[in-house]
Amino acid sequence: MPLTLNKNIKASLFQGDGWNNISWIQNGIFFHVYSGSCSENELIAIANSMVNENPIKRTR
Repeated sequence: MPLTLNKNIKASLFQGDGWNNISWIQNGIFFHVYSGSCSENELIAIANSMVNENPIKRTR
């Protein structure tokens, strides 16, 4: 199911048999979070929390 996270980031939410996962691309980095115990709403909240953080900067 397509959805929009914070900062207008497009994501895809998938339901499996006993698991859920969410994926998105932010600042050229692919993020994929999955869980066998989190609900869809919990995964969306986790993804939005991650989207709100500053991107990790490479130090080398």
